[in-house]
Amino acid sequence: MPWVGTCGAREYDVGVESCQVCGGDGRVTNSFGGSSKTCPACHGNGRRVEEALFRDVTKTKPSHYAASAKAAAPAKATWPTTHDGTTLANEVKASALAEEAKARLVREIIEYEGSHGKCTQTFSKKIRKQLR
Repeated sequence: MPWVGTCGAREYDVGVESCQVCGGDGRVTNSFGGSSKTCPACHGNGRRVEEALFRDVTKTKPSHYAASAKAAAPAKATWPTTHDGTTLANEVKASALAEEAKARLVREIIEYEGSHGKCTQTFSKKIRKQLR
C-alpha cells in the first residue's frame, strides 16, 4: 500500500476510507490507557469495512424451515389399563346409567389411572357411589 501525506498520518489510496471505530489506526485502547487490542471492526487493517459490523446469524438454510421430526404423541387410551380400572369400567358399562354418564365415568377412570397409576379403593368407592 502506498502511503500518502506527511506528519506520520495514515492515509491510504484515494477512495479507501479509514475505519470509523479506530480512525484508521487498526488498534483500540481501553479508557484506562492499558492494553491496546486489534480493532474489532476492521481487524487491524485500518480500512473501512463495506459489510455491516453485525453479521446476520439467522438460520437461512432450507433444512431449518423443515418441520421438526418429533415423535408422534401416543394415542389416547379408550379403556382403562389396570385390572382394578377395567373391573370398575365394566361395572360402569353394565349399569343402568345414560350413555353420556357412562362415557364420562369411564373417561374419569382413565384420567385417574393416568395421574395415579392405579385405581385406589377410595376412588373405586366414589365411582360405585355414582352408579347407584
